[in-house]
Amino acid sequence: YLSYLRFTAVPSLEGQGVESILRQGEQEMNIKLIPVMSISIPIIVRQGRISGVASISELELVPGGGAGREASLALMFQRSGKRSLYGDVTVYFEPRGGTPLVVGQANGVSVYPPQPRRRFRLPLRPPQGVQLKSGELRVVYRGQAGSGDGAVVLAEGRLALP
Repeated sequence: YLSYLRFTAVPSLEGQGVESILRQGEQEMNIKLIPVMSISIPIIVRQGRISGVASISELELVPGGGAGREASLALMFQRSGKRSLYGDVTVYFEPRGGTPLVVGQANGVSVYPPQPRRRFRLPLRPPQGVQLKSGELRVVYRGQAGSGDGAVVLAEGRLALP
């Protein structure tokens, strides 16, 4: 079951209604926009044994566009089953004949029912002097502690780089 707990800061509007302005006998009206802030927290209750399977597809290296703009990796998470998925994403660059390097990371990535997939874009930050060429990007999606999956690999994807 999925529900949301929502907290909203409700501002006091005492003395700011149309009636109070009209009582003062003024001929013009002003509009005042007051932002209302809120936060929603997903609450998940699992009943019985349910399963969820993840896969990663549609991997694409998006160039940075120069002038300090970093490259990013676009991908699609796909979920099947009734269970939500929650975990951490790590992107490794594996140069041909070299040691794998971590070039991107994102924690707390989720795919909640009823959505079967989620598009995701992760900025890549290779070490100074490393170019993302002649190798492979490997994406690992691991369950996070407290999510019921621990550090289990939920999905993995690869993208060959020319």
